Amino acid sequence: MSKKYEPEDEELRHLQEDDPELYAELLRRMCVFEDIYLLSDDSLTTLLPQIELGELALACKTASDVLLAKLCRALGKTEGDRLKDAIDAIGIAKLADIEAAQERIIDIAKRLDNKGGKSTPLPLSDGRNYR
Repeated sequence: MSKKYEPEDEELRHLQEDDPELYAELLRRMCVFEDIYLLSDDSLTTLLPQIELGELALACKTASDVLLAKLCRALGKTEGDRLKDAIDAIGIAKLADIEAAQERIIDIAKRLDNKGGKSTPLPLSDGRNYR
């Protein structure tokens, strides 16, 4: 995220100026874990090695089948099977723990983009990017 997100909406611009903490929280909430599905295969190849299997498994507890399938494809057959096994091994998990794992993964993706990694900007759930 080499550039600061520039809000197009007048109200968001005012919020950014008046309450930067609230503005940052709003941006954080606009990006959801399922948006990872929109990343390119190259971006996933860069992102996934940065995430521990247990963390990814926990984050995927509530992931859609489509997202899980894409992640497993990006990991390859062996690692994809390990991810599915790890998800099953977790059993019941607190939603707060799952959401925290998802946020940490989104933060990793943002950090990679800030470092100029091969990842694309993480898209927001409304289709815009942080760039």
